[in-house]
Amino acid sequence: MPYHHPVIFSVNRKLTKRGPKYSPAQLRSDIGDGTTLADVLPNLLAKELGDGSLTDADITGLVQFAESMPATIDVAMVAAVKQALEDGYWVHVTWQEGVAWELRTWALAPEAGAERGVLNLFLISPNPEQ
Repeated sequence: MPYHHPVIFSVNRKLTKRGPKYSPAQLRSDIGDGTTLADVLPNLLAKELGDGSLTDADITGLVQFAESMPATIDVAMVAAVKQALEDGYWVHVTWQEGVAWELRTWALAPEAGAERGVLNLFLISPNPEQ
């Protein structure tokens, strides 16, 4: 995953953009009905693929990494993102090398005066061979 930082940065920019251009409802629509990261990443990052800021190889590498994770973690991440967008939250994804697969999530509800809440998805996994 470390060598997939451009994709993770693009995902995080898209899912945490501030200001009037951030539309959780539109992002939720863009993701579609897919249930795995392999299903939703190309949809979510279609603009970046189209304008050349990401390449098919960038996406392919991350999809291969996602396909190596346990299916329960894969679908849990997608379900959590969809629910957070439906709730109008920002989403932030982080990764750390570990010895086993683990997904930690936490959500912070918007406080008084806050624009919106945030969901953090913290993925721990063995470091894939580069």
